[in-house]
Amino acid sequence: MAKRTVFLLQLLLVVYGVNVPASAKICRLLGQPALPQLAVQKDINIGAIFSFHKSALLKIQPFTSKPKPTICGSFNSLRGFKYAQTLIFAIEEINNSTQLLPGVSLGYKIYDSCSSIPQTVMSGMSLMNGYEETLTDTSCSRPPAVHAIVGESNSSPTIALASLVGPFSIPV
Repeated sequence: MAKRTVFLLQLLLVVYGVNVPASAKICRLLGQPALPQLAVQKDINIGAIFSFHKSALLKIQPFTSKPKPTICGSFNSLRGFKYAQTLIFAIEEINNSTQLLPGVSLGYKIYDSCSSIPQTVMSGMSLMNGYEETLTDTSCSRPPAVHAIVGESNSSPTIALASLVGPFSIPV
């Protein structure tokens, strides 16, 4: 399917004589890269989005410049942090066992959602794409940065996350 799409796009470029500059062929990350709060890279990486903060401070955007990164409000009474620590403990226990996944180690990337659906969606995009600002030609069609995502404890952000990553066959 993807080969046919690329072929059709190339055919349109040839037929209509459109020149694409070399800089447009490089895969670029739009916007600011969102770095995880906690991360360890291994053979297989699992993403997670937890709410470390109670709320995101919302601003009215004038749309005359790029929006600033979201600022999170007060700390969420350690609930999300406990979830993150539990996930890290489980992954370390799996990695330390010689019987569960021999020869394979699990890593994690954990993001803070600030109890905000837009922040959850942005974190989900970061988990799918990674956070390198300039990518190579082959990275535009590489597999996702994580193989599965552990969703929020609240259902609304998790439904939004599942709707986002579901078409890319990433389980939530």
